[in-house]
Amino acid sequence: MIHDLQSEPGKKEAIEQRFRDFAIRHISTYTDLHQQTQFPESLWEEMRQHHLFGIGIDRIYNGQAGRQQNDPAGPYRLLSIAGNAMAANGGNLGVCLSWLIHELTALWLIQSTGTEDQKNDYLPGLASGKSTACLAISEPGVGAHPKHLATSAQMVSGGFILNGEKTYLTNAPLADLFIVVAVTALIKEKKQFTAFLVPKNTPGLILSPPLDFPFLHPAPHGGIVMKNCAVASGQILGRFGHAYKDLVLPFRTVEDMLMMGPIAGGLSCLLRHLITGLNHHQTFPDESVISAISRLYCEEKAMSAIAETAAGILDTDSRNENLTALGLFFRDQAGECLGRIRRIIEKTDLPPNPKLEFMKNDLAAALRIAENVSRIKLRKLGHRLFEQPQPTITNQQSPINNLISAPRST
Repeated sequence: MIHDLQSEPGKKEAIEQRFRDFAIRHISTYTDLHQQTQFPESLWEEMRQHHLFGIGIDRIYNGQAGRQQNDPAGPYRLLSIAGNAMAANGGNLGVCLSWLIHELTALWLIQSTGTEDQKNDYLPGLASGKSTACLAISEPGVGAHPKHLATSAQMVSGGFILNGEKTYLTNAPLADLFIVVAVTALIKEKKQFTAFLVPKNTPGLILSPPLDFPFLHPAPHGGIVMKNCAVASGQILGRFGHAYKDLVLPFRTVEDMLMMGPIAGGLSCLLRHLITGLNHHQTFPDESVISAISRLYCEEKAMSAIAETAAGILDTDSRNENLTALGLFFRDQAGECLGRIRRIIEKTDLPPNPKLEFMKNDLAAALRIAENVSRIKLRKLGHRLFEQPQPTITNQQSPINNLISAPRST
């Protein structure tokens, strides 16, 4: 059954309510989700039954997309709203991460760049949640740095032979399909990368044991090893030799922008637990604590709006230069909010709350992901600002000079 969002009054409101209700009834009721290293099959099936997958996938591929030309609620905006509602009401960031990566691999990678045959082969299963895909970039010891990636794809008659190892892959233990980024050429000492669609049951592809990270449970992580893994030429996703520029780098931006929704929702969840704890505390909080919480409330609402705005920009212009500034500002503000929450907890001496602690740790972990990349972006942005020609301001035109020389009122 295709759950058509276009027929619902107010897609934004409908998607927000659906994910909020699901999170309250099916995620928040799990008492040990934060301790599970593998995604519960029963929860994934419940998500399928409640139509939480395929939000941006076209209806011809069994998805839920039905956007009209002038409809402001595009697929990325809807995903941001959904992720926010799921985190705020479910209290688990790991579930949001697994769900979001599933949606983005289907929407951003396969629907946006796949051939018609590839879309027909894979999107119906992804849109329904019966299958999931995993983007395989990072490698042991080198991460995702293009200079050091070594997985290769050697051209042979009718296709390619893949050899190499990938790790730190979100949803790898769940995946039926891997989107493998491999080196296909070396031009002027610069590696050229191509993406390949590699089903899990392809001979030569071996799943590595699941990885257990101490955060963002139950989002599963793992790896794959490819030993003489043969794929047909028709399994190339996107342009040959351009995968890093076309797919990998933009995917990082899209993932960063879309995770802003769940992070803002996670802060909302923390704030709610904080207020509930203080309401049950023996001593009523003093004015400084009340003011700090009011400030946090305003910041969380503003950050949710920023997350939704950034996702809306993605819907129309994924290369918009304002996305970098929005992402950097959001990350900085989220860190500030998390620090203030910690200080309030310390000041008020609240009793331990496991759910609050898990969410706090998960938010900190989410903000640490690609932290170095964010620092590089910030530095590059600063250099670009100083490279821009600035208008010359004479002493007579200077606002500071005008302020100093202005007559003072008595």
